[in-house]
Amino acid sequence: MTPSLLIATSVKLALTLILLYGLLRLVRYLLGVIEAERADANPVGILRHDVWFAGIGYLVLTAAYFYPSLLTLDSHLIGPAEDNMPFYWNFWHVYHNVWHGTDNLAFTRYIFYPEGGLTYYHSWSFYNLALSIPLRTLLDPVTLYNVIILHTFPFAGIGAFLFVRYLVGDSLLAFVGGFVFAFSSFHFAHAQHHVNISSIQFIPFFALYFMKAIRTRSNVSIAMASVFLVLNALCDWNFLIFSLFFVFLAYVYLAVTRRQIVLRDALWTVTTITGSAILLLLPILWPMLAVKFRLMAGADVADWGTTFDVFGFNVYVADATGFIVPNHYHWLSQLGFLQQLHALYTGNEWERAVYLGLPAVAICVMAGRRFLPNAAKYILAALPFLILSLGSAPHVFGQDLPIFLPYRVIQEVPFLSEARVPARAIVYVYLFWGVIVALALRQLLARLTAPRGRSLLAAGLFALLVIDNYSVRLDSTPVSPPAWVSAVEPAGEQFGLLNLPLDAADRFFHKKVYMLEQTFHGIPIVQGILARKLNDSLQDRLEGQGIERLSEELIQHRVKYIVMHKNFLPDDGSVDVNEYARTFQLTFEDSETVVLRVF
Repeated sequence: MTPSLLIATSVKLALTLILLYGLLRLVRYLLGVIEAERADANPVGILRHDVWFAGIGYLVLTAAYFYPSLLTLDSHLIGPAEDNMPFYWNFWHVYHNVWHGTDNLAFTRYIFYPEGGLTYYHSWSFYNLALSIPLRTLLDPVTLYNVIILHTFPFAGIGAFLFVRYLVGDSLLAFVGGFVFAFSSFHFAHAQHHVNISSIQFIPFFALYFMKAIRTRSNVSIAMASVFLVLNALCDWNFLIFSLFFVFLAYVYLAVTRRQIVLRDALWTVTTITGSAILLLLPILWPMLAVKFRLMAGADVADWGTTFDVFGFNVYVADATGFIVPNHYHWLSQLGFLQQLHALYTGNEWERAVYLGLPAVAICVMAGRRFLPNAAKYILAALPFLILSLGSAPHVFGQDLPIFLPYRVIQEVPFLSEARVPARAIVYVYLFWGVIVALALRQLLARLTAPRGRSLLAAGLFALLVIDNYSVRLDSTPVSPPAWVSAVEPAGEQFGLLNLPLDAADRFFHKKVYMLEQTFHGIPIVQGILARKLNDSLQDRLEGQGIERLSEELIQHRVKYIVMHKNFLPDDGSVDVNEYARTFQLTFEDSETVVLRVF
């Protein structure tokens, strides 16, 4: 180790120890102020039929937040043209090629033609796929996609409402807490990009029944906690990993407060819940683990040399300032100084959307220290996930500090390292943040004796939360068949289609467009995107090939069509449309596309 590296490592270790000492002092302080839950002056309590009213309220708020999308529900995907396109492809592929075809969820031949691709680690979101199949008989594909996105908001709100109501004992405060979770900037941001990550609706249900199971050891609560843990995993594997972190941290909290390491009752409950869930998930998990173990052992998978592309642990993270600085989706984001701050952050806009809300923070500050005895345990619950969301090192305005964080260890642990976007751990912060805000609001309302004053204060503060969380960046992606589709033959015989360019500057975006277009022509394509590409394919061999060699490869592998997207071609003239037209048969051309027939 060089002297400079030794000094840098020593500084990191020293700063890490200082941070660790500060966190231990904070934890010790919070443990010291924890008291038994007490209900302060509370004029409302639990209302009759409150769940129904909460559900209607969240449904109305969803309609208000997504009003522009409701106007184009059957023609435009929610969100800008980005990851929503491959997720739309997922629904199309499973319905047409798996449910009504010969493919399965472990392998597809419709992308990476002709070899196909192993899809064990693709972002399938099994729950949403299962939901999409019966809904597809009732809805057109675009409406189906949008409805699946939209349904996560009221259901997440209902789950968080029940969770907060169980802990706070007040229907109106629970409605506020449910709103904080369901309509967070994180949820809104991912609703425009990721079906799987926006499916947060089962997290509060799992947390609720897990807490009930720990407190009562009820068989019903244990069973329900297991079911909701499975559902979280079937939405996205990140949520399984973060939920297992939650279970572990809950046990640690109990062990510390009871001053025992082995808690037989808690161990039995935790083991039953997690064991049952893992057992139910084993038919999916086992093939994934088998592939992972073979890769770790240096073996090829299905005779293809492969590696996992794992990244993001210090890129797709929550910036420490992002918790209080309005993010890219906030209605204030057009302000120049905010845009300058956003430009400093690492990662992309949706992964760093961790804004907690200035009005929500203000409510907690105004509540003062008196609400801490009730809120301390939930602050303790949120704190580890807040630290996890920071990634392997804390970032401040995009600059990472020389400090080691727990994710630096997690990224080295097999399977846990698959949660390669630390910022997504913020979802558990929002869950407990809803409880904290509700408790702070209760403390503020308790200071007023007049019922009218309490009602006005509650309505005013909730209106501030709604306005603050309202986002105006709601782009959409039009979905319509491209004109060139009519120039190619239906995919009756086995042949493939190559999209050009191959090696453009923004290959990921282009490949997403290619997958969206495939939902109209149905021909297997040479390119494609999977969350983890586990095998080599023809597209990897074609990059950098001359046109003569390209022609030989395409004929050999029965790639019948070339579709050249003029808007995607590089400006340097390295891809000459006229040269391709002289080599292959021109079958279609307009201002945007050229279609060539290879054989």
